Amino acid sequence: SCAAAVSLGRQVLVADVAKDPFWERPRAAILAAGLNASWSTLIKATDGRVLGSLGVYHATAGLPGQRELRIMAHAAQIAGIAIERRLAEEALRASEAKFRGLFETIVEGVYQSGPDGRLESVNPAFVSILGYDSPEQLYALRDVGALYWNPEDRARFTEQIERQGEIRNAEFVLRRRDGAPVVVLENSRAVRDAAGRVIGYEGTIADITERKRAEQAVFAEKERAQVTLHSIGDAVISTDADGRIDYINPVAENLAAWRLDEARGKPIGDVLTLIDEISREPIDNPLLCVLGRGRSNAAT
Repeated sequence: SCAAAVSLGRQVLVADVAKDPFWERPRAAILAAGLNASWSTLIKATDGRVLGSLGVYHATAGLPGQRELRIMAHAAQIAGIAIERRLAEEALRASEAKFRGLFETIVEGVYQSGPDGRLESVNPAFVSILGYDSPEQLYALRDVGALYWNPEDRARFTEQIERQGEIRNAEFVLRRRDGAPVVVLENSRAVRDAAGRVIGYEGTIADITERKRAEQAVFAEKERAQVTLHSIGDAVISTDADGRIDYINPVAENLAAWRLDEARGKPIGDVLTLIDEISREPIDNPLLCVLGRGRSNAAT
C-alpha cells in the first residue's frame, strides 16, 4: 500500500489484506507474518512535493481510528521534515564540492579577506601568482599593504571599492614573495552586512605580467620603427586594414600637404591622390586595390 499511496498521490488504507487486490502478489508473505491490515499515508515536503510514504501494519484487520490517523499524520510530518533536511544537506554538500573543485582548479587567483584586508581564504592559483608555498603563509601576513609594489595602490583600492562597492579590471603591480613584481588584473567587491558596513572583500586576480611585457615590446618596436621612418628620405604612409591613415612621415607630409595630426584616421584616398604624369588624370591607388583584394580573400 505504500507504493500505491505514492502512485495514487493519496492515503491508502487497507482494512483486510486477505481481500484487497493491492496485496495479491505479496499476500501470502504478509499474512504469514501475522499482519492483516495495512495503512499508508504520504510524506510530503513543505511545498507539497511527495517525498515518500509511511506504512503502518496491524495484526488485526480493520481501519484506523481518529487517534491512529492523527499519530500517522504527525509521524509523516516529522519524517517529511527529516527527509527535507537530509536532502538540503546533501544538496549543500554537492554545491560545496562543486564550488571547492572550481575554487581549487580555476587559473585565476581567488581570495576572501577581512575588512582590514588580511587574507582569510585563497586558492592555489592565488598562492602561485604571488610565489608563496602555502595559503597559511599569506594568512600570516599582518600588513597586506606589503603585497603592493606601490603603497598608494592599496589606498586607491580601499577608497575605490568602498565608494563604488566594486573594482572592475583594475591593474595593480603586486610584490611576489621573492620580491619580483607581478602585474595583475583585479576584479573585486566589498562584502557588507545587513547594516551596510563593509565586513570584508572578495575577488579575483589574473597574472597579466607576460601580456604587459609583450605590449611593451610591441610599443617599443613601433617607436623604433617610427623613428626610422621619420628620418628616412622616402615618403612613407601606413594605414590600418580599412585603408585609414595611422602614420605619415615628414617627407610624405610635404608631398601630400597634410600634417600627421590632420591625416590620421582619414581614408588614404582623401589624403593621397595619384596622377598620371602624362595625362595628368587621377589613377587608381594601388594600396586600395591591395586592401580590396585582401578583404575579398578574407571573405572567401
